Amino acid sequence: ASLAPLTAAVWTSRVKRRWLAPLPPVVCNTVLVGFTIAFAQTGFTAALPAAWLYNGLTVGVGELGACYVLGMLLLKLLDAREPLSVQVHPDDAYAAAHEGGRQGKAEAWVILHAEPGARLVYGLLPGSNPRAAGQAALERCLRWVTVQAGDVLYIPAGMVHAIGGGLVLYEIQQASDITYRFWDWGRLGADGRPRELHWEKACDVARAGLQLSPLRPRMPKGGGVVRCLETPHFTLDRAYVRGETVLAPCADFRFFTALGEGALAQNGVRIPVRAGQTLYVPATERPIRALGQFDALISAPAMTGT
Repeated sequence: ASLAPLTAAVWTSRVKRRWLAPLPPVVCNTVLVGFTIAFAQTGFTAALPAAWLYNGLTVGVGELGACYVLGMLLLKLLDAREPLSVQVHPDDAYAAAHEGGRQGKAEAWVILHAEPGARLVYGLLPGSNPRAAGQAALERCLRWVTVQAGDVLYIPAGMVHAIGGGLVLYEIQQASDITYRFWDWGRLGADGRPRELHWEKACDVARAGLQLSPLRPRMPKGGGVVRCLETPHFTLDRAYVRGETVLAPCADFRFFTALGEGALAQNGVRIPVRAGQTLYVPATERPIRALGQFDALISAPAMTGT
């Protein structure tokens, strides 16, 4: 459980081309996760090599499809002790036209921890116009909202946003590195100079008309799985595991991020999970049981379901 991501992380850090970045974790998971599953099924018996080959290919082909056919998603856990920069992302059309054919970025946050009174920037005030107001007055255009643990915030392309201090959050996003920095609170970079802003492009894509509110899903009585978001690019569910919660069969893969300690079980195999750990859950025709007393976030590309 630890060797595969550690090896992949070291290997990925040395990959120079972004499009090759998924290969180290795919290869490591093919070998190590494939062996782990095979050993759980057969032990050290004559059937181990064939089971290793079968499970390794299943994991590898599934992950390659997830990365290069279905489109990549990025999952992050962010701990902000101070406010981060004010940003906005382009949609796919703008990115294709102005960023060499690359894709844009939509994302979503789930607040995992919030200090009392913690807040963040979630869009622009109605009627505001950053380009007309100018950089010096941008802060007066920002819409601040107070958040609490459990809040879900969808951030489509064009939504101006900034994480405030005192927040820990989960982020799922399109796998794009295009970010237009609108404002950075006057801070200086490591070279002692103001950090680069992308004012014109940020003004081009910012949409003042986007006025959304944080979502606050409620736990079903006795636990269960709640759909938090269904967007054009990804879905996001929250599982409230209270003893046992069944994850329905799925025709495609899912990412399961545990927010506490528990386990996943299927076909007699039990895999322990701990807070902050993300598991790749391949397509399955059989239900998976989540066991324990914990919550989890389940994300997937939009074409998949739970």
